[in-house]
Amino acid sequence: MPRGVTDQFLKILANERRHAVRAALWMLPLAAVAYFMAEMTDRPLFGSIVLLAIVATALGLAAGLLYARFATSRYNDSLRAQWNQWMRMSLQCARVHEVARSVASRPRVPQLAGVGWAALFLANALLFAALWKDADWSVALGAAVTTANGLVLGTILGYSSWTFGWAIRFDQALHELLAEGKVGLWGEI
Repeated sequence: MPRGVTDQFLKILANERRHAVRAALWMLPLAAVAYFMAEMTDRPLFGSIVLLAIVATALGLAAGLLYARFATSRYNDSLRAQWNQWMRMSLQCARVHEVARSVASRPRVPQLAGVGWAALFLANALLFAALWKDADWSVALGAAVTTANGLVLGTILGYSSWTFGWAIRFDQALHELLAEGKVGLWGEI
């Protein structure tokens, strides 16, 4: 196993794969909640709200795949242009997007994911309360919350699956370059 900068970048790729699997696994409970909330809003078994959830999940999956494909193609372009800088910056980073941000000299962007998750949780709680009280507006809220649940679920699954595959392909290519001696242990070409 190589040591040095290349070894650190291989660890970052492994971390990227682990993160993608973990994110996809965390979507299983969300899928159960999303189906439960859609089923409670709708008539039993596959009604219009459940079908809306399926369509929203498919749209989210496509959006996640497209965004991940765009992001990884930008990583690939930057890697081709600035390989040595990527290897140097990988020493201080744990994820690929952090390395890309460091190479591009961009400041850290505040994460809004926590706010989004809180809003989604509150919307599901409000929907549950509305359905419990049998409110007139619960079906409309159920359609909106179900769409949001499906879009989030699909987007994260799509992004995670594409990123996982990209990290595997890049890891294999980097191992091949190391075996052929085209990349040094310190990441230099």
